[in-house]
Amino acid sequence: MPPGRQSQLSALTAAYPVTVRATRECGDGLFVTAACEADTLLISDVPLAWLPSSKQRLPTCAGCGACLGSAGALLARLAGDSAALALPHLDDAPATVAADDQSEHPSCGSECPRPQRPLALVHSSDELVLAAQLVARLAAEYGRATNGGTRRAARSIWQAPLEALAAPPWEEVCKAAGDAGDEVQLPQTSLDVVRRALAEAGCKHVDAVLDERLLSRAMGAVARNAIWVQVGHPL
Repeated sequence: MPPGRQSQLSALTAAYPVTVRATRECGDGLFVTAACEADTLLISDVPLAWLPSSKQRLPTCAGCGACLGSAGALLARLAGDSAALALPHLDDAPATVAADDQSEHPSCGSECPRPQRPLALVHSSDELVLAAQLVARLAAEYGRATNGGTRRAARSIWQAPLEALAAPPWEEVCKAAGDAGDEVQLPQTSLDVVRRALAEAGCKHVDAVLDERLLSRAMGAVARNAIWVQVGHPL
């Protein structure tokens, strides 16, 4: 593993009892650094960014995209007049979140892995919407890194999530894909739109980190690393 990538991964896992190192036969692996009991949760992850479906009919958390409510509550919502139907019993345990959260920005609660308001960013480019969410995460990392420390020392910390990804400039991605027309200019033409959307969402430290170069690399990271999946609801 290149020394640079090793240091970036070390920075990402510094707060957890795990480490990333190369193996002889299976490539890079994640290893614990201390003995632990079976079934102990050491580290968990959530998508760096996600796109809510425009056809979404079930309530989802505005922060992490998780479906809200128990399976039975979701089935009742789909069924409409559940009193007229004999619904199967699907819930072995009480719902851990409120299925009747009708707020503008419903959330899965205090345990949400990414409590943040959705971005009011309407654009034809999915990569731009996802990159804006990635920038919000980097800005939050910047805030934590600069709390009580110098900006120079914190720079490598808040940039570690981006550096650990394949993050070429957006222009390079467009060239590799062929003639993209106006798409090449998106980081420049959309910079103010992204900055305004992040500010309206309450993201702090945006002005300290966001510039054309960062947005370009964030879009490149999304284009190179995104796994386009359809996440099914619990039913």
